[in-house]
Amino acid sequence: MSHSPTPSLDNEHNMIVRRMADEGQWIFRYRSVLPLLLILPAAWSMANFRYLGDSHELQHLWGWCCVAVSFAGYLLRMATVGYVPGGTSGRNTRSQRADSLNTTGWYATTRNPLYLGNFLIGLGWVAAPADLLLVLVYVGFFWLYYERVIAAEEEYLISKFGREYTEWAARTPVFVPDVRRWCKPNMTFSLRTVFRREYSALMLIGLVFWIIDTLQHLVVERRLYFDVSWTAFMLSCATVYFVMRFLKKNTTLLDVTGRVDFDRFEPSVAEVYPLSPAA
Repeated sequence: MSHSPTPSLDNEHNMIVRRMADEGQWIFRYRSVLPLLLILPAAWSMANFRYLGDSHELQHLWGWCCVAVSFAGYLLRMATVGYVPGGTSGRNTRSQRADSLNTTGWYATTRNPLYLGNFLIGLGWVAAPADLLLVLVYVGFFWLYYERVIAAEEEYLISKFGREYTEWAARTPVFVPDVRRWCKPNMTFSLRTVFRREYSALMLIGLVFWIIDTLQHLVVERRLYFDVSWTAFMLSCATVYFVMRFLKKNTTLLDVTGRVDFDRFEPSVAEVYPLSPAA
C-alpha cells in the first residue's frame, strides 16, 4: 500500500511564512488606514470610561505615566534614526530597496527597533483609559499586523542579501531587544536628522494625549474642559512641529550630508530597513 508524501515540518513552516509575507504585502499597501480599525474598540472603551479609582487626581497621574511609556518609544525611534546613514531608504507602499545590512547600534539588539518604538508609543495611548481589555486588543492587533509586515520585509531582505541576512537574523531578536548585544554604531549621532525625521511623531503624541484627556472629562463630567497641563503639553509639541516643519521645508538647516532622506516616503508609515553604506 503506497502513501502519498507528506510535507516536512520545514516545508509547512515555509508555506506559513510565505502566506504571511503575501498578507504583509497587502497590509503594506493599506498600512496608513488599517490602524484606524482600533478607533472602534477605543470608542467603546471611552464610552464606558471612569476615572481610575474614581479619582481625577489619580487618573491625571496615570496619564502622565502613560506619556512616559510613549516617550520611551519616541526616544527609541530617535536613537535609531539618528544613526541611520545615507545610501539607504525607507519602505513605502509600492517598493522595497536596500543597499547593505547594518548590524550595529539598536539593529544589533533587535531587527525592528522602529516598530518597537511604534508599539510603545501606541501602548501609552491605549493604556491611558486604564482599560485592560483595550490594551489586550491593541497588543493582539499589533502582533497580527506587524508579524505579517515583518514577514514581507524579511522575505525581500533574504532575497537581497541571502546568507548575510540570515546569519544576522539568527543572532538578533525579531522584536524584544537583547541590550547585551549592543555595539557602537558606524555613524555618529545626528540630532538634525532626528529633528528632520521625527517631528510629526512628537506632534501626534501630544495631540492624542490631549484628545484623550478632553474626552475623559467629557464622558465623566459631561462638560468640555481643557486641562491646563495637557493643553500646555500639546501646544509645546505643536510648536516644535511647526518650527521643524518650517525649517525642513524652507531652509537647509536640517540637511545633513551623508544621511538618509525620508522625503520620498510617508513619515507616518516608513520603517527604516537595517542599512548602512556599502563597503
